[in-house]
Amino acid sequence: MTLPISEDPFSRIVKPSLHNVASLFKESKEELICFGHHHPVHYFENDTTIYLNPGSLGCNSKTTAPYSVVEIHKSKIVISLKEAAYDNKEFLSSYERLQVPQRDFLLKIFHGNQLQ
Repeated sequence: MTLPISEDPFSRIVKPSLHNVASLFKESKEELICFGHHHPVHYFENDTTIYLNPGSLGCNSKTTAPYSVVEIHKSKIVISLKEAAYDNKEFLSSYERLQVPQRDFLLKIFHGNQLQ
């Protein structure tokens, strides 16, 4: 049985897939389940449920911020996956200026070494 991260924060994270998220949320009967704590965008859908992770606004290997627009109509839910371009050079440069501990590792893992 997979427990919520709040109950088992060190459990192995499984690869997001329709099968895995449907299994994780099998007790839920909602038509839309939004989830996060994983930086890439994920959109899965089966006959009864949409599973959506809109992605991370700050931890990205591109100079775009992913987001999602959810429209709820009487007969269906419509999801639009979007991206907004932005200039993050000043933010990324601040890691060096502020002497952030482990900055090389953080810039590599969370920002794809965009400054190089």
